[in-house]
Amino acid sequence: MKQAVKVSPSDPNQNKKSKDTNLHRPGGLPPSLRIIAGSLGALVLFLLVWLNLPVAMHALGIAATATLPPTPLPTQPPTRTPTPSLTPSPSPTPSPPPLPTSKHQLQDLFDLYPSIPGVQGTAIVLNEHVNVTVSPDFSHPQWSHSATIEAQIGYEIAEPYYATLGSAMAIWMTDVPLDRGAYEIYFLDTLYSSAGSLEFLIRLGDMPLQPVLGNARIDLLSTRFEPRQIEDQWRYLGLYLLDQPGWLSVTTAWEARDLNTIVAIDRVLIVRLPETSRQLLDRLPPNRLKYVLDDDNAEIRFNQPIYSETNHLAWGDQYQYIINPAEDLTVTWTLPELAPVGQYEVLVWIPEEHATAEVSYRVLINDNPTPHDNGFEELGVNQRDIEGGNWYSLGTWSTPRIYEFPVKLSLILEARAGSNGEVGIDAVALVKMP
Repeated sequence: MKQAVKVSPSDPNQNKKSKDTNLHRPGGLPPSLRIIAGSLGALVLFLLVWLNLPVAMHALGIAATATLPPTPLPTQPPTRTPTPSLTPSPSPTPSPPPLPTSKHQLQDLFDLYPSIPGVQGTAIVLNEHVNVTVSPDFSHPQWSHSATIEAQIGYEIAEPYYATLGSAMAIWMTDVPLDRGAYEIYFLDTLYSSAGSLEFLIRLGDMPLQPVLGNARIDLLSTRFEPRQIEDQWRYLGLYLLDQPGWLSVTTAWEARDLNTIVAIDRVLIVRLPETSRQLLDRLPPNRLKYVLDDDNAEIRFNQPIYSETNHLAWGDQYQYIINPAEDLTVTWTLPELAPVGQYEVLVWIPEEHATAEVSYRVLINDNPTPHDNGFEELGVNQRDIEGGNWYSLGTWSTPRIYEFPVKLSLILEARAGSNGEVGIDAVALVKMP
């Protein structure tokens, strides 16, 4: 049997005493501090666990998935909105500066002595005492001045020159570079103190040029032999094409001479043709000896009015025509230089307009009528049937075998009195066949 235990009622003083005893027990904290301490402990524990989480997970066998940071992309510069601008105009190609004008340019071809019928364009006269270099020079005893020769022969010499029987060389040089273009070159054959043959070389800088028309070799005329010379005369050295600017020189040299082949050194003439002349030249057969004579070089026998027309498709940019000839018309072109013997094709330039009449052509060799190679002496042509602005071939003529030396060539156009239409007169071309 259980023993009953007697419980005494609580003593308030005894409980208070117990509480006071707990407050003063060593190591005891007040409740508020215990709460703060517990919170700090929990925080420290959480930090320790968090910082050592990978180690703990590895120890527990839990694999952590590593997340790589995104690959940084290069920073693109901001897109710049283009500023609208005006489209620049293409820069014009600068024109080359104009070449200087020669001090020896002739302002008016009417002042040229001796005159050359039909010559048009810009002319430069290279004088013997300014623009020519000779070897030996003019101070050498072999040279005679024209004043001395004038006193010896008793005749007045209009233009001064130097003459020699000795061997020598002469070079004429322009004082300024010439521009691109077509140039005709002439050498003055003096009435006295010049005879025999001379060969010329034309150069642009150091580059030799070949004539497009004519021949650079001439036989000087004389008062002693046929054809007899009666005055100073410009001799044609050919037409040359300059494809680039440059200094032009004309050179000749010779061996010792006698009184029948004496050499006189005078002037050289350079004439620039209109640029349109090249259009007519390009339509002639290439690489052949050729001569061209303009209507201004022709002798026209006619008493009615003769009209002139300007046209870029004409030699020298102009031609002549006659309306309804009431009398016989004769036009004669004569080559001023003797031509080598052989066969020649004869061409005439038919103007674009004012060429509608019936005419006839014939050729003279040394002033003698010569039949066409087809056997007929006269060749009839109706200009109306020919396309204007072109060369028209009349066919070929051959020099007779009796001629062995260079010959005089002439072409004659004739229109009968009472012919209807317009007779166009322009240039003619003589082309030596191979």
